[in-house]
Amino acid sequence: MVPLLSDEGNSIRRLAARAIGSRWWQIPKEKTESYVSALQHNLRSELDYEHETHMAERAIGLLTKKYDSKMFSRNPNSRWVIYERYSFPCLIDTTTYTEELIGWSPVSKRDVEVPPWVFVGNSPINQHEALWHPSKEALALRVATSRRVTNVWIWEHKYGLQKLSRSELIKLLQPKGKIDEPNPLTTEIKEWKGDDLFVSVGWGFEPVIGKAVVAWNLSQHKWRAISIAYQRKFDE
Repeated sequence: MVPLLSDEGNSIRRLAARAIGSRWWQIPKEKTESYVSALQHNLRSELDYEHETHMAERAIGLLTKKYDSKMFSRNPNSRWVIYERYSFPCLIDTTTYTEELIGWSPVSKRDVEVPPWVFVGNSPINQHEALWHPSKEALALRVATSRRVTNVWIWEHKYGLQKLSRSELIKLLQPKGKIDEPNPLTTEIKEWKGDDLFVSVGWGFEPVIGKAVVAWNLSQHKWRAISIAYQRKFDE
């Protein structure tokens, strides 16, 4: 991959940087410096090379175990780090430097299914997509399960992953009813307050829009509806 970092095509250079970063654990420690030196030439500031820069930053961070780049998200006690891999959140435990693809299934049909995360693989991670609990080892992830549906996953150390499915979300919003397709159903991570993660939800088309707030509780390990409202807009 190293010679390809100098290829004339920037997409080739970007993919080479991604490949090197994804195999950081295969590169001997004594060779790390030479790889990092090669990758530094791919840290370009021009907008046309933004994604190449991001992949070079990602690779350098993984090789040096320094996760201060915007391509990573690290929890407050610094033990856990996530970055994007295969369109999934990849979790690193920095006490063992082992990795886990959160939500990965060996039967996933990646060629026909929408990747279960809203992250664009070559872009930075922001707190609207991944939000760590301020004092506990827990993480909220905003995921896309289709082009019209976004949901939330909760990962917590020792408890694993909890997925808020579309059907579960609809039961929270309309216990005795249902929301039929093609209504979009979207979520937005708001904040952690104590043990509660607050998530806003929106669905439907104008003139009637549904809005709600739901919350996940870390100690009870379950969701609950906080508020549900409908807004009707009339043409002038």
